[in-house]
Amino acid sequence: NNLTGPIPKSNVLLNAGPNAFQGNPFLCGLPLKVSCITRNTQIVPSQLYSRKVNHHSSFCIILVATACTVAGIIFLASLFIYYLRKASTRVEKDQNNQTCHQEKKVKQEFLCFKTGNSESEAQDENKAQQVFMPMDPEIEFNLDQLLKASAFLLGKSRIGIVYKVVLENGLMLAVRRLEDKVWLRLKEFFADVEAMSKIKHPNVLNLQACCWSPEEKLLIYDYIPNGDLGSAIQGRP
Repeated sequence: NNLTGPIPKSNVLLNAGPNAFQGNPFLCGLPLKVSCITRNTQIVPSQLYSRKVNHHSSFCIILVATACTVAGIIFLASLFIYYLRKASTRVEKDQNNQTCHQEKKVKQEFLCFKTGNSESEAQDENKAQQVFMPMDPEIEFNLDQLLKASAFLLGKSRIGIVYKVVLENGLMLAVRRLEDKVWLRLKEFFADVEAMSKIKHPNVLNLQACCWSPEEKLLIYDYIPNGDLGSAIQGRP
């Protein structure tokens, strides 16, 4: 029968004798000569092995589950960082392309800085059509330097568009492109510009030079950095 545990204390079982319980090695108590206290303290090898196997299996399951969880978290974090960097690079690239497009558009609108299929040929052609006239004999730039300069749009009004121009030597100028088309002749334009250059006032910047072409007319002034006009004129910080 392969019974286990203590034998119930009944007269029928006690009178049956030890032979009646043969084939049941895990029984204890009378009429057997096996104490239940001793039997309970003994560990069956098969049970011990089973407990070890179960404990080892549980530990392996927990270890594998933990490793899979950590690996999944690392994978998701890496995937998130990858797409985040990719999106950041795409935004930065779009911003750079937009900035380059805006600068290119500004240069195309500004004839002195216009470029074509061949930049040198376009500059030579523009230079042949333009006349550069300095109002101040001590100015530190010429037409060639203006042709190579970078132009940035500052603002627009009824009388024209104002650009910030940075020469190769670092000199910054303010160039106003006039919208008025009344100056069809070079002589008339220079006459009016010369009259403007003679205006002297504490709140009016001196005209440094001008540039004339059949398509547009430019007035060139000193560039005023951030700050108010009074500080720029009087030299206050």
